[in-house]
Amino acid sequence: LDEEGRARYGLRYVLYTSPPADIETPVDLDAVMGRPHLETVYDHAFEDRRVVILRIRDRAEMAGQR
Repeated sequence: LDEEGRARYGLRYVLYTSPPADIETPVDLDAVMGRPHLETVYDHAFEDRRVVILRIRDRAEMAGQR
């Protein structure tokens, strides 16, 4: 979820839902949201789940150039 993901795979956003899809490794949403290269652009708790969309900041933004 960093510059490599942006460059290699064209990733721009990360989607999180709770309860999450069947995954082997649990996700600590607070830890993910606390990463400086991720910006929360949507966070809503629906009746049966929470949906969070995070934008992956690029290197120039992280350096304060944008």
